[in-house]
Amino acid sequence: MESLTTSQILEENRKANELLNNGEYEEAEPLLRQAVERTKEQNNAETFMWMRRLSECQVELGKFKESEIMARDAARALNIKFGQNDEDTLDCKLLHGESLYMLRKIPEAGPIIASTLEGLDSNLKRGPEHVNTMKCRALHARILKFTDPAQASEIAEHLKLVLDRPIMTQGRRVTPQELRGADKVKQILGDMLNVQRKPRDGKQPEAKESIQTVSTEAPEDADELQVA
Repeated sequence: MESLTTSQILEENRKANELLNNGEYEEAEPLLRQAVERTKEQNNAETFMWMRRLSECQVELGKFKESEIMARDAARALNIKFGQNDEDTLDCKLLHGESLYMLRKIPEAGPIIASTLEGLDSNLKRGPEHVNTMKCRALHARILKFTDPAQASEIAEHLKLVLDRPIMTQGRRVTPQELRGADKVKQILGDMLNVQRKPRDGKQPEAKESIQTVSTEAPEDADELQVA
């Protein structure tokens, strides 16, 4: 690898993040690969951050075999370093589970998605209405559709109510990546958004008034995210 100065590395890293956040995945991928390669010997939080971002990019490019390996390795390393309930560990587990799902490895994806959802729900930096948690819940619903369609429909209906609410931005403008993050939840749910299920008690489930997002999210522009 060509030797770069510190300023060149910083600029390349900035460009990689900018491209990723703008949804320019083809252009971002080689820069993210270089960042992973540069930091792999460090084997620290920075390394795992770049691994996570590269796996996000690979998911959006449909490179699920690569993203499955990258996200799995990052999740394992983060789990050892920071624990299973750390938000970065959980975000990588989500990417791992999504990759397995897209590879049609449903029996493997199911337990990972279920345990990740439990962790995201209780994590103070994520929580039930965070967009990553909602992505995970949408994947959980798609998997449950095979074994418990009634519960899957209930989850999808609740997510639809949340998605119909405005995104919480604390007075600032909604960013393109935040909008793509919400769109990704809808894309995962797919035709489940059109299924109307009558609630057991005759009442509509309550939804919080907003969707929480993070600027580091690398949202979607991928193909249909559902199995036949």
